Amino acid sequence: MPGEQLVWLGRPTPTLLQTSNFPSAGVGIGFVGLVLLIELSVAKANPPALLHVFLLVFAGIGLWQMFGPPVLAYRRQQRTWYAVTDRRLLEGAADSVRTQRLDQILSVDVTASTGGSGRVVCISASGLAPQLRQVVNAIGRAGLFGTRDSSSGGVNVMVFNNIPDVAAVAALINARLPNPS
Repeated sequence: MPGEQLVWLGRPTPTLLQTSNFPSAGVGIGFVGLVLLIELSVAKANPPALLHVFLLVFAGIGLWQMFGPPVLAYRRQQRTWYAVTDRRLLEGAADSVRTQRLDQILSVDVTASTGGSGRVVCISASGLAPQLRQVVNAIGRAGLFGTRDSSSGGVNVMVFNNIPDVAAVAALINARLPNPS
């Protein structure tokens, strides 16, 4: 926007091990374990070659479930960037950019690790009645929006994940809010 000034620009710290990938890895381990169990149980019976091909496909699916999602998430984090300007927040990933105006933010929630990195969750509500804005603000302060990005029903949640020095970024955002939270 014309006249807008960049205050902070950063990237998430890419990590391969994320709790969101654990269910997928569990399914992959189950697939590979089942393949090994079947292969060991029929090894002496001289099964047809088609069974080995079938089991090889299942082993490949299992390996993909174990290693594919973490690698894809890591690559997505490498292409993601976050920015704070004097007027809005921006999140860019690959070919898309999401924005959130600072004057619409109701709540800023910070989750930090012992190393100082963490997550900033900003919740805004546009086009809602003042009473509903108060409800959304209370829900945001309770941390119920803190797990995912969403944008529906006039409520917009923007999450800056895995950013270093999360307290400083949250302070930058809070200092630019019309009514700091």
